[in-house]
Amino acid sequence: MTPFPLVDLSCPQLDDVVSCVAQVLGIEEDEVEPDARLTELGLESFTAVRLRRRLRERVGADLPIASFLGEASARSIAQRISPDGAGFPLTAAQSAYWVGRDPAFPLGGVATFFFHEYDRRSGDQDADLDRLERAWNVLVEHHPMLRMVVGDDGRQRILPSPGPYRITRTDLRAASAEEARQALTGLRAERSHQLRPADVWPLFDIHAALLPGGRTRLFVGMDILALDMASWLLVMRQWGELAADPRARPEPCATDFPTVVRERESDPEERERRARARAYWAERAPNLPPGPALPLAVPIEELGVPRFVRYEGGLTAEEWALVRARAAEHGLSPTGVLLAAFALTLYRRAASAPFALNVTLFDRPDRPELRDVVGDFTTTALVGIPVPDLSRPWTFTDWAAEVNERFWTDLEHRAVSGVEVLRAAGRTSGVPAHPVVFTSGVGLAGGEATAWLGEEVFGVSQTPQVLLDHIVRDDGGPLRIAWDAVESALPADWVRGCLDAEVRLLRRLIDPDAWTSATLAADPAFLPDEPLDRVAFPQAGPLLDDPWTEAARRDPDAPALLGPAGRMTHGRLAEASRRLAAGIGRGVPVAVALDKGFEQIAAVLAVAAAGAWYVPVETTWPAARIAAVCEQAGITHAIGQVAWPDSVTVHHPSGDGHRERPAPGELAYAIFTSGSTGTPKGVAVEHRAARTTVDDIVDRFGIDHRDRVLGLSALSFDLSVFDIFGVLGAGGALVLPEVARQRDPEHWLELAERHGVTVWNTAPALLEMLVEYAELDPDAARRQLRSLRLVMLSGDWIPVTLPERLRALAPQARLFSLGGATEASIWSISYPVEQVDPAWKSIPYGRALRGQSFRILDEHGVPVPLGEPGELYIGGDGLAREYLGDPEQTAARFAVHPQLGERLYRTGDLGRWRPDGTIEFLGRVDRQVKIRGHRIELGEIESVLAREPGVRACVAATVPGSDGRPRLVAYVVGKEPLSEERLTEVLRERLPSYMVPGRLVTLDRLPMTANGKVDHSALPNPYVRTSPAAVGQVTETQADGGSRDLADWLAKVLREAQERGLELALTIRPGVPEPSATLKTPEPGNADTPSAAVEPDPPRGPGASADPDMLQSVTSVFEELLGHPIDPETSFFDLGATSLTLVLAHRRLRHLAAGLSVVDLFEWPTARALAGHITHRAAPPEPARPATPAAGRGARLRARAHAEEVSR
Repeated sequence: MTPFPLVDLSCPQLDDVVSCVAQVLGIEEDEVEPDARLTELGLESFTAVRLRRRLRERVGADLPIASFLGEASARSIAQRISPDGAGFPLTAAQSAYWVGRDPAFPLGGVATFFFHEYDRRSGDQDADLDRLERAWNVLVEHHPMLRMVVGDDGRQRILPSPGPYRITRTDLRAASAEEARQALTGLRAERSHQLRPADVWPLFDIHAALLPGGRTRLFVGMDILALDMASWLLVMRQWGELAADPRARPEPCATDFPTVVRERESDPEERERRARARAYWAERAPNLPPGPALPLAVPIEELGVPRFVRYEGGLTAEEWALVRARAAEHGLSPTGVLLAAFALTLYRRAASAPFALNVTLFDRPDRPELRDVVGDFTTTALVGIPVPDLSRPWTFTDWAAEVNERFWTDLEHRAVSGVEVLRAAGRTSGVPAHPVVFTSGVGLAGGEATAWLGEEVFGVSQTPQVLLDHIVRDDGGPLRIAWDAVESALPADWVRGCLDAEVRLLRRLIDPDAWTSATLAADPAFLPDEPLDRVAFPQAGPLLDDPWTEAARRDPDAPALLGPAGRMTHGRLAEASRRLAAGIGRGVPVAVALDKGFEQIAAVLAVAAAGAWYVPVETTWPAARIAAVCEQAGITHAIGQVAWPDSVTVHHPSGDGHRERPAPGELAYAIFTSGSTGTPKGVAVEHRAARTTVDDIVDRFGIDHRDRVLGLSALSFDLSVFDIFGVLGAGGALVLPEVARQRDPEHWLELAERHGVTVWNTAPALLEMLVEYAELDPDAARRQLRSLRLVMLSGDWIPVTLPERLRALAPQARLFSLGGATEASIWSISYPVEQVDPAWKSIPYGRALRGQSFRILDEHGVPVPLGEPGELYIGGDGLAREYLGDPEQTAARFAVHPQLGERLYRTGDLGRWRPDGTIEFLGRVDRQVKIRGHRIELGEIESVLAREPGVRACVAATVPGSDGRPRLVAYVVGKEPLSEERLTEVLRERLPSYMVPGRLVTLDRLPMTANGKVDHSALPNPYVRTSPAAVGQVTETQADGGSRDLADWLAKVLREAQERGLELALTIRPGVPEPSATLKTPEPGNADTPSAAVEPDPPRGPGASADPDMLQSVTSVFEELLGHPIDPETSFFDLGATSLTLVLAHRRLRHLAAGLSVVDLFEWPTARALAGHITHRAAPPEPARPATPAAGRGARLRARAHAEEVSR
C-alpha cells in the first residue's frame, strides 16, 4: 500500500471536486467514485446549483448548471476546470478590440462600447429600480461573461463572485426643467464614451436619473469586449423577462463561452476549417482594395481619441417585410441587400474607386446548446465591393447579386477574421486601411429586445480604429439603421445625407420595378422622379388653352387683363379671341408680332383657339431675323404689322370661326432662341409638354382666380407662356405695363399697388431693378408690395444678396428659384429660397418639377456621383418636340440615352448634386473657362463680388487680350463710388490668385437683353482701345517701373509676364567655381571652402546602430512571448506574432526608452530594427557640431525625402 494517495496530474483539482460533491450530497468523500455519473450519486438540479456555487467559492471555476448533469462525473468536471488563474485566450476580434484601446493607434484609445438611454415611467421609481437591479444580478450570476475581465497578460478570466451590482442613481425629482436638462446632458457626456479598465469588473455600466412626474432615464452601457450583438440582445430580452417575473430564472446552458473557446483551439475540424480559410485569404488578400475614400474633414492621423455621434433612420415593420419579400424574389438575403444598399450609397456619394468593407459577422456555431450562451462570437470579413458600372446597362438586381455572391463566398471563409487577413498581408501599422464597418444584427433576435425598458431616446456605439460603423438590426419588426461616425471626421450634412439616401433607396426597393430600373442610381440621393399626379384643372381638357377656356366660361365677368388701356374681363377676352381666330387653320404656325398689350394677349389666345400654334416675333427684330424665323417655321400667316417677308400674309378674321381642336401631341407654340451658329433655333413645344409645367406650377403654388401677375416678360421669352396660360387659366389676371414704361420700376410699383399684384415672374435682373428703386423709399415700397405673395425668378443667376433685400420690402412674399430651358417647356426645376447660407456660392438650383427629371452626366454620358460637376440633362414629359427645320441640332440635343433608356435634352449647363439631394447650378459649359491651365467657374467670382455691400450688380467674363489670349475681367455696377483696391483685396482674400480678374471695369449699368438677362456680347473689352464712355472706368494696379532696384525690376517683369499670359520661372542653380578656386589651400578651421573635409552623416538605417545588449533584450522578450527562437531580421508577424503579442511586448520594453509607443513596434517590425530604434531613442543627444556643406546637403535631402513621403 502506498503511504499516501497519488495525485492525478491530469486532473490536479479532482480532489477539490470530489470534496465539493461529497459536501453538497451529504456523503463521505470515499463514496464519490471519480468516474461515476453525478446523477447516479444523487445530484439533481437543486443540488447542482449548490455544487456550482461551492466550486466557484473553492476553486474559482464557474461552470454552467447543465455541465453537472447528464454524463458528467467528478473527473470530467475536474478536467473542465482550468488551472487557477490561467484564464482563456481572447478571440481574434476580442484581441483587436483590446489592442485598439491603446491611444497610440490612430482612431484608438476607445473601447468597443454600446450605450443607450431609455425613458421609462413607473408609479414607484425606487421600487422599479430595485426590481431592475435584482433582475440584473440574476443575469450576472447566470452568464459567466458578465463577470469577465481581461488581465494584463491578454487573457480573459471569469470572476467567481464579484459581488452584487448596484445601479447608481441621480435624483433630479426636485430639479427645475433647465437643471434637469443640464444634468442629463452631463450624464450623457460622461457615460456614453467610457473606456472602462478591462481588468476591473464590471465591463458594463447602468445608471438611473430620477426625474419629475414618475419618469426615469436609464443609462445602459456595455463593453462589447465581453459579448457580441446577438448576446447583447439576448441579455436585454432576458433582463426584461426577469424584471417582469422576479421568480423566473433563465434556463440552464449546457456549456459556456470559455468552454467553446477552448474546444475550438483543440478541435481538428476547426483547425482544418481555419487552414482552408487561410489558403483562401492568402490568395485574396493581396488584391483587396482599401476602404472607401470618404470626404474627411480632418485626416485620420490628426483626429486623436475619437468620439462618435449617431445618425438614425429605418423602415417600418411593414416596409421592411416588403423589402425582404422582394429580396427573396430575386434570391437575395436580407443582409446581402442591406450590404448592397449601403455600398451603393457610398459609391454614389463619396467613393469612386473599388473598396472593401469590414463586415462584422457573428460566428456562433449552429448548435442548439449554444443558442442562449452569452459571449463574443464576433468575427470580421473583408468584402471587396464591385464598382457599379453605370456606363453600361445597370440594374440593382444584377449588382446586388454580384455583391451577395462576393459576400457569401467570403463568409464561407470567416474562420480567419479580417484582422488576421490584414496581419498576414502586412497591413497592420499606421492608419487603418479598412475603417468603414458594416454590422448586421438582422435576424439575431426573435422579438423586441429593449422596448420593455421604455422609449429609447439616445444611442451610440464606438469601436477602436473605426471611422464609420453602419449598424442594422430588426428585433421587434422595424428595420433600424444607425451610422455611428467619428465626430468632426466627416461633414455632418454628408453623413445625414447618406443615411437619408440609403433609407430612400430601401423604400424604393419596395416597388418591384425599382430592382430593374436603369435610372435607380442616377440620382445619388435616390429620390424618385415625381410623377405629375395632381390635377390642377379638373374641369378642363388637355390642351394648353383649355384651362383658360373653362375659366372664361365659369366666370366671364372676372378681370383677365388690367393695364393702361383699362380692364378686360375673361368673357370679353374670349369673345375677342374667337373673332380673331376666324379664318386661322388648324395646325398651322401663326406669327404674332404685337407690342405688349391687350391685343397681343388676345392674338395668342386666338391662335390657340383656332387649333394653330403661335410663334412670337418681337416688333424690334431686324427684317433679316424675322425672315429667317418665318422660313424655318414655315410661317405663311401672321398677326401684326412688321416687315414681313413676301411669303407671309397678315391675318384678317374671316369665315364662321368653326374650330377643330388639335390633339395634345400637336404643337402649341414655337419660341426662337439664339443659336451658336448665328441662326435662331425654333423650339417647338406640344400642348401636353407645356401643360406638364403649367399644371405643376399652378398646383404647387396655389395659383387661382385671386392672383394678379405683372406681365413684364417679352412674348418671345417663355416666362410669358405661364403668365398667359397659367395665371389666366387659373382665372387670375395679367397686369400689363405701358409700352413706353416696360422697364420703369416706378411704374411697376404703381401697378402693383393699384391692381394688387400677387405674383412676380421675371428674370432676376428685373427684380433687382425693382428692389434698387424700392430701397429709395422702403416704407412706400412695403405699402405698394403688400399684396405680393409669390416671387418666381428664373433665366439667370440670382444674386445671393437679393432674397434678403426683397424680404426687407415684402416679408410676406415667398421666393422661389425656377430653372430649366425653353426646350423643356418654361421650367423644369424649383427651389424655395428661405435663409441664404453665407457659405453658398449661389442659390441652389433645386429639384425637378413633377413629371420631369434631371440627370447630371459626365463627358461620357455617365451619371456623376455627389459633388462632381457634370452637364445637366432634362427628361420627362415637358420636353419639346424638336428644333424647327433643324434635324441635325435636334438629334444632337434631344436623344434617347443608350443606358438610361430615356429621352433627354442636353442643356449645355453645368451642375452638381448637393448633399441634400438638390442641384447646384454652376453656369453654362461655355462659362467654365480655362486661364493659364486653371479651370475657372465665373459664377464663383461673381458670388464674391456680389456680397460686397457697395456692389449693385456684377458679372465676370473672359475677353481676348491684346495678344489674343483670354483675359479674366470683372464688370461691376456700384450703389456708390467703389474702391477698386477694396474689391481687389476682397477677391484676393477669398479666391486663389489665378481666379482674381486682371481688370475691374466699372459700369453705370449692365447691358440687358430684351428678356431681362445680362447681354454678355455687349460687355466692353477693356483691352481694346475705345472711348472712356464706351468702356467705363477701367482699373488696373500699375507697378512703378522707374526704380532700378532688383525687387522693383522683378515685380515689373512678373506683371508683364502675367499680362502676356506667360508663366515666369526663376531658376537659381550652383555655378562652377573657377579652376584656381578649387586649388586654394583651405585656411585652418575653415570648413566652408570647397576642398574642406566633409564628415559623413552617421548611419540612420533600421537596426544600423542597435546596441547588442538592447538587441538581446528585444529578442528575449519576443522569444518568450512566441515560445521559440527568432531571427532578428524577420518580421514579427512572419514569426507568428499578433497585434496582441506586440502590445504585450511593448509593456515589457517601454521602460527601455522614454516615449516608446505600441505603434513603434508596428513601424519597426523586426527585432534588429526595433532594437536600433530603442537605442537611438535612449541615447543622449549628440553635441552640436559645425554644419558643413555636405552635412547641410544631407539634412536637406532627408527633409526633402520626408516632405515627398508626406505629400504622397
